[in-house]
Amino acid sequence: MAQPQTYPLVDVIIPFYKNVQLVRPLFESLHAVAAELNECSCCVVAVNDSPDDADLRGALRDAVERLAQLAPCRLIENESNLGFVRSANAAVSASATSRHDVILLNSDTVVFPGALSEIRRVAYLDPMTGFVSPRSNNATICSLPHQPEFRHLGPEAAYANFRELSKYLPEYHYVPTAVGFCLYIKLEILEEFGLFSEIYGRGYNEENDLIMRANRGGYRAVLANHAFVYHVGEVSFSASSST
Repeated sequence: MAQPQTYPLVDVIIPFYKNVQLVRPLFESLHAVAAELNECSCCVVAVNDSPDDADLRGALRDAVERLAQLAPCRLIENESNLGFVRSANAAVSASATSRHDVILLNSDTVVFPGALSEIRRVAYLDPMTGFVSPRSNNATICSLPHQPEFRHLGPEAAYANFRELSKYLPEYHYVPTAVGFCLYIKLEILEEFGLFSEIYGRGYNEENDLIMRANRGGYRAVLANHAFVYHVGEVSFSASSST
């Protein structure tokens, strides 16, 4: 009789910079999937990279305190603005030290039910899958539908489109690279290939660099076609002053 698949613990790392209006919708979506966070052994790690923003600091402290009553959740408050890549690396490094897998999640996202568990499941269908992204409304190659007129629908309308189309797709597709708006990274990738290169200070292309390095070692990136995470796009760190 086949043994059930066992999975490592997972840290869902969410860097924030300004844009306090993003806190509520994302954390409301995490509240809605709190049972899934527990079932998947996930800990939400919010990172405040805007220490001088009192509104963001208060909103994150309150949101983390409330979510922590339902699922593991903690807050990292940077002493100064590090920029997206350095903020992500600091949190990812701590996760790797604890021997956890990572889901890097942008702050301008809304997580829909089943997405986290499906991303993790797809990651372990193949030992050489190193990276997984879900489908989305506005995330380059992850977008479903692909046409630009569908990118800026509201979360529920975008999810309805996904539900209609995804039933015709297989569990996953191999792709040249996954997308950093929501990116599952296995621990073995971090141990063998390290963190994101900090030459990409404000973000963009840091995930491509890591994936290409791992690809030379035989690891692949895939899209989980039956998982959906809504993405506003170009908001989460667009105002960052760090390079």
